[in-house]
Amino acid sequence: MAVVVGVLGVIVWFYITPNKKLDQAARQVTEIAQQIRKHFVARIDYWKLDTKYVADNNILTNFVYHNGNLVNALGKKVVIGQNEDGTTIMPGDRTFGIAYTGLTGAECIALSSYHFEHPEDIGLLAITIINSDNRQSFDWGEGDYKLPINRQKAKRFCKNNSTILWTFE
Repeated sequence: MAVVVGVLGVIVWFYITPNKKLDQAARQVTEIAQQIRKHFVARIDYWKLDTKYVADNNILTNFVYHNGNLVNALGKKVVIGQNEDGTTIMPGDRTFGIAYTGLTGAECIALSSYHFEHPEDIGLLAITIINSDNRQSFDWGEGDYKLPINRQKAKRFCKNNSTILWTFE
């Protein structure tokens, strides 16, 4: 009996732990966006913003850096800038991106279909799923590829080694 309870406990732990990390990684997108917007509140654009700028200016003090890279709760690299490559934002640009790279298909599906409580409060404009074969953006407009993303649509584009780019204003 004790062995059965122990095995069930291990199974439940393995089932719950990844979900908690995925949820934490999704909430970190919001936290990163809020901290960046707070830092730039008195400016007219996000000029000079990239991952290095964030580190150099201690914008994300509660986050972990591993081997010089900003990482999320999943231990995956976080890139900040104009796009998924972290290109430095130029003068006049009023949007920025947060990208999670190297995601598994399951992580990509869960994160891209995560429903933020108040996306308008964090300035979410679009979510782009990027992999070796495809690049698909979803926004608040009309049509087939609009936000929020449901799991079925996410499954069509998410693969192993995917990147998700959240674009904010």
